[in-house]
Amino acid sequence: ILLGRRLRTHSRTSQDRIADIGAMAVEVFSAMKIVQAFGQERREAQRFADAVTRSFAAAKRRILLRALLTALFITLIFGAITLLLW
Repeated sequence: ILLGRRLRTHSRTSQDRIADIGAMAVEVFSAMKIVQAFGQERREAQRFADAVTRSFAAAKRRILLRALLTALFITLIFGAITLLLW
């Protein structure tokens, strides 16, 4: 239950980070002429790279928790089958 709750929290965080990337892309693309007019391409590129890095870190945490949860369930199921057959 505890791992499931943590996994749900991290999944939500990961999805929020991906949504942030999409929102940022829409924001910059819709104001492309303004970004170019003020010469802010590098700043926007760095901001996007930072958002992608945060999203990747959140996804790695989510994947690690999901892998641990899957390994735990497999171990418990095979342990129960072994105990039952023994």
